[in-house]
Amino acid sequence: VDYDEVLHDQYHIEVKSYPWYRKADLFCSRDRTFCSNAPVRPHALGNKAQFLGMYIRYAKGKGKLAEKYNGHRHPSEALMLSKALRPHPDLQSILNQIQTKYALDDGNYMAIHARVEPDMQKHPVCKDKKVLNLTDIVDMIYQQWPEPPVAKVFLPVNRQLLEKEPKKNSMAKHNLQVMNDLRDNGMWKGQVQVVEFGAAVLQNTTFAKKSSTAGAMLNFFLATESKIFVGTEVSSYSHDVLAVRFFRNQRGPGENFKYLPEGLQDWNSPSEEDPPGFAC
Repeated sequence: VDYDEVLHDQYHIEVKSYPWYRKADLFCSRDRTFCSNAPVRPHALGNKAQFLGMYIRYAKGKGKLAEKYNGHRHPSEALMLSKALRPHPDLQSILNQIQTKYALDDGNYMAIHARVEPDMQKHPVCKDKKVLNLTDIVDMIYQQWPEPPVAKVFLPVNRQLLEKEPKKNSMAKHNLQVMNDLRDNGMWKGQVQVVEFGAAVLQNTTFAKKSSTAGAMLNFFLATESKIFVGTEVSSYSHDVLAVRFFRNQRGPGENFKYLPEGLQDWNSPSEEDPPGFAC
């Protein structure tokens, strides 16, 4: 969140640590010299681990908020994901330019969220659902579709993480080589071009200073608009893309897939009332 001197009048930008925190029903200064029962501006409602845990429970149909709606998603979330969630107009303009330049504006492309970066190698949870070799994921796609089902493939993988990884990480080195080959030679024997974007396309724009976050957002919205989405259960990013597609009625047979060690599987069906909840 950007600092706003009007909205955040009790925050001093030169102070590095966060100045206010919650203590029961009180709002206290970080140095513990002052507490008030009136909300301060700004204040922390909790930490990211708490909120992530609460959301995971809610998305799985558990917890107080989910119980209020009989285990279903809150109507306001469904409304936000189906209609309100959209890029900032400036980012939308860049998105439109990319779609036009690479002929993605007709939606006839596949988004493959291959979560094979080095940090996922180290991630200790849901190991039985991981596929860390990009070649295996590509082979699953060829097995599912012997002939191209789309005109283009969009591959949102964090290239920078792979490039920065020490060469002794043989899996990261292999995945980077596969990425380069896909980018240079395409898929289905060169019939389908593979494209990637992210932070690099935001240079010399208003988003250059926060290119990593804005780039992830750009990739996110491109993935939500694809004809076919292929993701993974071990990624909250994949789940968020799936949830948006679900509430925008992009949930028919053959529209969303998850890759698992045993192969590709349909990720949802039209009869489901809610998108699957993230559990990893």
